[in-house]
Amino acid sequence: MTVAQEAMPTEIAVCRGTVERVTTVLETAMVLVAVMFVVVVLSLALAARGHRRRQLDDARAEARHWVERLGGELLVLDGAAARLGTGTAAGLAALVARSLNLEPSLQVSMRASAM
Repeated sequence: MTVAQEAMPTEIAVCRGTVERVTTVLETAMVLVAVMFVVVVLSLALAARGHRRRQLDDARAEARHWVERLGGELLVLDGAAARLGTGTAAGLAALVARSLNLEPSLQVSMRASAM
């Protein structure tokens, strides 16, 4: 046997050990990348969910604001109708139409929109 032939099994063993270590490092790196990917996707999903919830809360607050404002306007109209003796807000619309000398068709459309 020559010196080169005797050294080969040792070199193969060294290479095999090196390959196993590199494979272990690569497997560990792939697992870490996969875990990081899952964490990023979950954090993005939770952020999107929170954003949608904030948008819904903002829309509810705006709707509540408009309901309160329009309710106040309705109370003002109802109070004015009661003071003028027309009975309802539709009666108030008819009274306004008569006072402005509007056409009868406009009076009907104003009654329909007030109901």
